[in-house]
Amino acid sequence: MNGVRVVLPTPHYKKEYFETRFGELPGLCIEGVEYNKPSGVFAGRLFKRVFHALLTVKNVEIYYRRKVLPQKSAPYRLAFNGLNFLGRSQLVRRAARLLFLRFSPSGFFDELLDRYRPDLVIVTDLHNENDVALMQDARHRNIPIVGMVRSWDHLTSKGLLKVVPDFIFTPNEFVKEDAVKFHGVPEEKIRVVGIPHYDRYFAHSPSSREEFAKRLGVNPKKKFVLYAPFGSRYTPQNSVDRDVIECVSQTLPPTHMLIVRCPPTDSVDLDGFIQPPNVVIDRPGVHLSSRPEKFIRNELSLDDDRWLRDTLYFSDVVISGLSTMSIDGAIFNKPVIVVGFDGNGSKPYDQSVRRYFEYDYFQPLFQSGGVRLAENIDDFRAFLAAYLQDPAKDDA
Repeated sequence: MNGVRVVLPTPHYKKEYFETRFGELPGLCIEGVEYNKPSGVFAGRLFKRVFHALLTVKNVEIYYRRKVLPQKSAPYRLAFNGLNFLGRSQLVRRAARLLFLRFSPSGFFDELLDRYRPDLVIVTDLHNENDVALMQDARHRNIPIVGMVRSWDHLTSKGLLKVVPDFIFTPNEFVKEDAVKFHGVPEEKIRVVGIPHYDRYFAHSPSSREEFAKRLGVNPKKKFVLYAPFGSRYTPQNSVDRDVIECVSQTLPPTHMLIVRCPPTDSVDLDGFIQPPNVVIDRPGVHLSSRPEKFIRNELSLDDDRWLRDTLYFSDVVISGLSTMSIDGAIFNKPVIVVGFDGNGSKPYDQSVRRYFEYDYFQPLFQSGGVRLAENIDDFRAFLAAYLQDPAKDDA
């Protein structure tokens, strides 16, 4: 757009990545900035805990039973419960936000805002502490703010919104309802815009099966099952992924292969795992960390997104852990199985993957009937066998 300058603040370790790919775009200024500075201050950490407790949802209730009740002192538990009760009040939520704007550490983006004097601030993650700090400094200057909800789970898992933008873009009506119900955002401030990268999925044709198979290094006559693992961030001492991979590998007929698409910003513990010949391990993303075992700093490129589109398109069945892949699979009208059990073993509830599927954001998915929740390995095998025989058996 002529006459419009776009300033892109990004963590300094990502600056070179964005400059390489987008640096020649007219009117784009890429600025490397320090990141996660609010967490380095006591008041920043305090407000983070307070706003988490103020969110009155099932996720926070489970967090309390799992983390607060067994691990924290009586005064901490009392304060957490008190805040969670008070968070039901819209008046309390407004007061908390005013206190945050007044007393939370700020000024991290002052120099950038003073130098560029923007007419509008757009953030893509309403809970990321860097985006929140930018909104906070913009609000102090009365700069209009537009924000996006980055993921389906954030409004029911990341705490009460500290700053409510002038407009919020949500991916669907369910997330819009979460914004209104749990955060008190007026409906007139919300626009449902869909999931942006899905636009590319339908605007362009997928690769050919031959090209797809060549990139995987397999026979193009093979059929595919896709598994999106839990990863290690949310499942410490994770044996679930290994058990699921082995189960699927043993269940698949010779005509099929399993693609294990690792989480872009997490690791999957497969140490000592002997990869069966009918399993392909796919690690997407551009690695930006100096430590090869750390994936949290990965960045997905346009090619990675096209690869995901192709992978979904050519898969007959999608198997998902704690992942949005359960939604992505439905977009391509694929049968989806959600792994709701602890592999070959069984763990106490507070350590089990079962607890995640009681979270608020999963409920519309299960109620839709669009996915199958396998609560034990026998159900999992039965669902998989049925879909391998007829992937279209549950088509609407």
